[in-house]
Amino acid sequence: LGRIAVYYQTSKSITSTNPTAYSALLGQIPTPTPAPTSINLTSTPSPWGNGQDGDLTVNGTFNLSTQNSGARTCAGGGDGVAYGIVTLSESWAKLGTKPGLNCLKPGDEIILYHSYGSGPNLGNYEFLHVGGLVGDTVYFTSPKTKYYGSNSGDDSNVGTAQSVILQRVPNYQNVTVNGTLSTSNPLIFRVSGSLTGSGSISAN
Repeated sequence: LGRIAVYYQTSKSITSTNPTAYSALLGQIPTPTPAPTSINLTSTPSPWGNGQDGDLTVNGTFNLSTQNSGARTCAGGGDGVAYGIVTLSESWAKLGTKPGLNCLKPGDEIILYHSYGSGPNLGNYEFLHVGGLVGDTVYFTSPKTKYYGSNSGDDSNVGTAQSVILQRVPNYQNVTVNGTLSTSNPLIFRVSGSLTGSGSISAN
């Protein structure tokens, strides 16, 4: 069956058609057909983290660079273990030291930061996530967006004239500090719940 359209000048007396007819007053502008609108369902990561590292309670002293919380283990560092980068590309970083067992895992949040050197990229940093590890090379889940080399648009001399660090970012649920929380590197962590306590936090 085809389509039926009925146009009339003043009134129409048709009661039914098969298929159902489109009808309109002669000269009338057709009613526009609604067009579907796409909806972006991509979630926005919480700035407070996902809490995957659980709770951290500090009663004595706790160094994020060298000590691990809860059941986490890392042969060669703590919750906030850090590594120097010797070669950097858009989607991976080759480290100067192979990460120890369980130190970095897929899904872990990391930060890249330019810690020492010269030029227009000094001080640059960005947060990324670990997509995978092969030996001493860490692959990112998404390409980095900043540069860390000697020139504004490259990563030249990373590992020599330009010192760039890859550091794990702990994502805690709740942090209670009744002792001293410190680090040997920049103090970087996220708390999805509450940060409380009567102790002190010492940051470099």
